[in-house]
Amino acid sequence: MAKKNEKKNKTNLERRDLLKGLAGVPVAGFFFLNLWQKVRRDKIKKSNLLSNLIKEKKAPARSTTPADWRSHRSRSRSEPACQ
Repeated sequence: MAKKNEKKNKTNLERRDLLKGLAGVPVAGFFFLNLWQKVRRDKIKKSNLLSNLIKEKKAPARSTTPADWRSHRSRSRSEPACQ
């Protein structure tokens, strides 16, 4: 009788452990779904950016005026912030 009771308890614990393990499946599914959507969205953004560059067939515009690079250089401590 004791063996039968132990066997029943063992089966009960195995089932309980299985249910505990399966409880994490929806959480993992939600995580991987969001990861997949992000990767897909990033691929679309990248392809749109590249296609825009190819359509224009030129590099993006950049400023060539000397005032732009002077205003962005690092200032020494002795220089005033506003000139």
